[in-house]
Amino acid sequence: MAQKFVIAMMMHETNTFSPLPTPIESFARSGALNGLAAITEAEGTNTSLGGFLEIGRKAGAEFTVPMAASANPPVWSPRRPTSR
Repeated sequence: MAQKFVIAMMMHETNTFSPLPTPIESFARSGALNGLAAITEAEGTNTSLGGFLEIGRKAGAEFTVPMAASANPPVWSPRRPTSR
């Protein structure tokens, strides 16, 4: 009998220098996925979800992906980052 897993991903790069919040809606902008669409998108990638999928397949496990989403931090800079 195969082991069964639930694998999910919520990726966010924290930016402590930005005073702007990252609302939950930001995670849907990059295409929040689930199920087969999430598996297809992540398989073979150098991401944590891609790694878990690869290991799960090698182990013959059954798995489902209820959510895979990511968001970039808000961009805010009062001046160009390279200026001093």
